[in-house]
Amino acid sequence: MLNTFFGIKLDVSQAFDDKGNRLVVTNIKASPLTVTQVKSQDKDGYWSVQCSIGSKSLKSLNKPTKNQS
Repeated sequence: MLNTFFGIKLDVSQAFDDKGNRLVVTNIKASPLTVTQVKSQDKDGYWSVQCSIGSKSLKSLNKPTKNQS
């Protein structure tokens, strides 16, 4: 199980707590991850997982990228 969080930083703003103290807040957009490639010890010599975040039209992908999944 991974204990990692992936997201896209949107902006930095401020918020205030109950006592009126100013807090710096970073707004992050969390999107689902899609596994695009899995490498195995037998075939590639090491374990690896490649993930993508966000979405992209299939028309804008080149052939090697389309065949990667």
